Amino acid sequence: MRYLYLDLETFSEVPINCGTHVYAANAEIMLCAWAIDHYPVRVIDLTAGERYTLLKRYLRSPNITVVIHNSHFDRTVIRHAWAIAIPTSRIHDTMIQAMAHGLPAALGTLCEILGLPADKAKDKEGKKLIQLFCKPLGKNRKLDRATRLTHPVEWEKFKDYAASDVEAMREIMKRMPTVNLTSTEKALWELDQRVNDHGVAIDMALVHAAIDAVDLAQVDLAAQTMELTEGSVASTTKTAALRLQIFEMFGIDMPNMQMSTVEKTIDDPSTPPAMAELLAVRLQASSTSTSKYKVLRRGTSADGRLRGTLQFDGASRTGRWAGRLFQPQNLPRPTLKQPLIDAGIEAMKAGCAHLVTDNVMALVSSSIRSCIVAPYGKKLEVADLSNIEGRVQAWLANEEWKLQAFRDYDTITGVDAKGKPVRRGHDLYKLAYAKAFGIKPEDVTDDQRQVGKVMELACFGPDTPVLTNTGVKSIGSITKGDLLWDGIQWVQHQGLIARGRRSTINLAGIEVTPDHLIKTGATWTPAQQLVLSESTLCQALATGSENLPYWVSTGVSSDRSNKIWSRLSALAERSRIWCTGTTCVKGPARAAIAALKNKLGIGVKVFLSTPMFAPMTITEGGCSTGWLRAKLDVTARAVSSTKLTAAEEFTFGRYGERTRPNFCDTLLRSPVGIFQSLTWIASMSIKVMNRGICASYPWAKTGAEINVRSKKCSGESENLRPVFDILNSGPNNRFTVMTTQGALIVHNCGYEGGVGAFATFARTYGIDLSAFAVNILLNAPEDVIAKADNFLEWTKKDRRPMYDLTADEFVACDTVKRMWRDAHPNIHNYWGRFKDAVIMALNTRGTTYTTLGLKIKASKNWLIITMPSGRSLCYPSPKLVDGAITYMGIDQFTRKWVRQHTHGGKLFENLCQAVARDIMAANMPLIEEAGYEIILTVHDEIISEAQDLPQFNPDHLASLLAANPSWAPDIPLAAAGFETYRYRKG
Repeated sequence: MRYLYLDLETFSEVPINCGTHVYAANAEIMLCAWAIDHYPVRVIDLTAGERYTLLKRYLRSPNITVVIHNSHFDRTVIRHAWAIAIPTSRIHDTMIQAMAHGLPAALGTLCEILGLPADKAKDKEGKKLIQLFCKPLGKNRKLDRATRLTHPVEWEKFKDYAASDVEAMREIMKRMPTVNLTSTEKALWELDQRVNDHGVAIDMALVHAAIDAVDLAQVDLAAQTMELTEGSVASTTKTAALRLQIFEMFGIDMPNMQMSTVEKTIDDPSTPPAMAELLAVRLQASSTSTSKYKVLRRGTSADGRLRGTLQFDGASRTGRWAGRLFQPQNLPRPTLKQPLIDAGIEAMKAGCAHLVTDNVMALVSSSIRSCIVAPYGKKLEVADLSNIEGRVQAWLANEEWKLQAFRDYDTITGVDAKGKPVRRGHDLYKLAYAKAFGIKPEDVTDDQRQVGKVMELACFGPDTPVLTNTGVKSIGSITKGDLLWDGIQWVQHQGLIARGRRSTINLAGIEVTPDHLIKTGATWTPAQQLVLSESTLCQALATGSENLPYWVSTGVSSDRSNKIWSRLSALAERSRIWCTGTTCVKGPARAAIAALKNKLGIGVKVFLSTPMFAPMTITEGGCSTGWLRAKLDVTARAVSSTKLTAAEEFTFGRYGERTRPNFCDTLLRSPVGIFQSLTWIASMSIKVMNRGICASYPWAKTGAEINVRSKKCSGESENLRPVFDILNSGPNNRFTVMTTQGALIVHNCGYEGGVGAFATFARTYGIDLSAFAVNILLNAPEDVIAKADNFLEWTKKDRRPMYDLTADEFVACDTVKRMWRDAHPNIHNYWGRFKDAVIMALNTRGTTYTTLGLKIKASKNWLIITMPSGRSLCYPSPKLVDGAITYMGIDQFTRKWVRQHTHGGKLFENLCQAVARDIMAANMPLIEEAGYEIILTVHDEIISEAQDLPQFNPDHLASLLAANPSWAPDIPLAAAGFETYRYRKG
């Protein structure tokens, strides 16, 4: 077989963010670099009229494999520009080859990590040349451009750059593994490309109507704002002006205008009705629900279909699909009922959305899925695999009672009076209690079911970032040598605990079980409440961030965030200013604000957004504020332009050192907190930090800027995921995790720590612990109670906390914990056996170990774990570091290629997700062959178009999706679906 290596350089007046297909429809091929086998690279300059007859012949030849990096782009452009359709069966995509083996997609990054010599590496200057030649330079997007005539020197470099891409592609293809380039995976990729090329039909009338509805609503909301503020504020989106107006009108200071703060204020009974009405307008006006509609408007092709929405092997190692362009995996959950959505769609199209709802923004957000429709003569058939990862983990570990529980739950024996299915299996929480206590599930009372719910101990996903004395580390890589921050001090702990598989939610970027407790002021709040209430999340973030430590990288840690943190801390310490002047004002708030603005010499907008550090000392009777040193301290100053002395930087270099008293305790986004909701302003002592430093601080948004999408797009997953926790984290049984929004103090619930966690959860769910203790001690096995008694004595002897429990309550809680742990022996043991097998493979490289239904082999550069499907999990550059399993991968925070730590639980998580993907993938060809044309996959859901005939129905599609593949004939699978002419949430 001969290989044709190919790379294009193109120009289009259409921005690339419109998607490959819309871009390609208007694209011009300027350069085409190509080479046959090992022969030299040729570059065809089409702008100079150079011919490409030979290349065309190669492109059409059935005996030549065309090698392209990100072939979906190049082949689509070639089809539009040259009318040549290269069959995907003849394409080898080096980007897919990389992603299928746990390597990054970017060609330049691949060159670096694979160690290509300089002459064969991707030209790093190419990005500048692409910006110059491939995009319009002026407002006239078609004519204002750089060419070989306007920039002849740069054009020659551009041609060299194009040639270097082909050289790099040819070389990395040789160096990457091919273990996952099986005929099955190749056929699946070809199906994926057909899905992407076919695309989804979009109701463009709805798209335009929704955008118009938002525009009209914004005009109406602006008019309401003008009326409510007596003409002082033109729109509630003008944050600074609105905050000032609210303070002047109602004497109430809003610390910020984030959704959480606004919602909390609206719900506060003491909020004046007029102010609540104004804030309700703010909530609607600040909605970002139109963003996806605008993507649809610019990304949908002229024939009304949106293409290129899926990325094959998009999830590293596991091979799951990732979303592109429209991001179908991340659609907001509807907040309105489907009948109202359906009525609202027709109203939007008629230009009268306001007649069916008072909240047009909520209607628009809830209707996004509805933009996907069935074309004429067809319908949408949708099916979703039920709890697939939970089934896979039980199947892999041979946890037979769980497997049988799934089988029983899937067996429908009839319907009840309400038409709902009657299942042979039992409710999960009742089954959990029954399994632990050895009783019949049907005998479990409602109160005992609550105990079963609490028994599902709360934990975190394996990648959760934890604050340690050596930097931020994923919870899966925590060792007993790491000290953890409990909000007050660095504390010791007794190691990482694997807590099984649980359903998780996304809380500010971390995976956590819904019932895990988060410190919120002086109380503890379940994580689910933080997801549902951004104001509560705000409070929890403020609690977690009010007493953070600092440190600096001294070469031990390569974490860039630690370096930034330390540098900014040092700069802040140098530039801190104590107040040197006082302005005292008595009287109405308006006069106080005017005086402060005059004293500070800055405008309202700058004044309201200038970061300051607290704490503040408040006394009655007057107003004083710290004097900003100069206007220069209000103006942003680049951190990089300020040099620190070695002594200054080293001052911050001792890991674990606390911040000095009264310095930088809390990062505040703005100083509005200095005002109280009174007609006078209290006396305060304020310390000011350089504005540029604060704005650059990695956690400067802590507690204030909450990701709005966390509420809309996060919810409890239907899939079970491996979760972990920390054992006995200090005397207070808590530690700090770092979310994308800031720090949270969380309760630990390891083995011994599980007693305190269980007690807290029980109280949260309203369980009477006294009655609970009697029930447990009467029914639990004596040997388990004896072990719990021994643990109580150890706890007292070691002076560990009792969590305000009586001795009986403590023993009862520990008994339940032990019984639940003993009920899942196979899953619990699988992780340790998996880890041991991998370590053995790493210690005896070249030997293949067949165990746990897997084949595990480590070579010099790869750890290969072959799954039952025949596909492999691939970990580059594996090695043991201090007994821990490590490999090279993309860091989820820095996006850099760094050494990662893993463990048995995390390996098991990768394995379960990968097997779940392979089950769905194995059935996709069957679905297509049966006449269901797949147009989209969303997690474990298949969306297809089918003829509008009775033989195509959701039950049939579900049966195809839940068919057992040949390599997993005994795993219990189930799927459910629905049919519709307009896509919706199932």
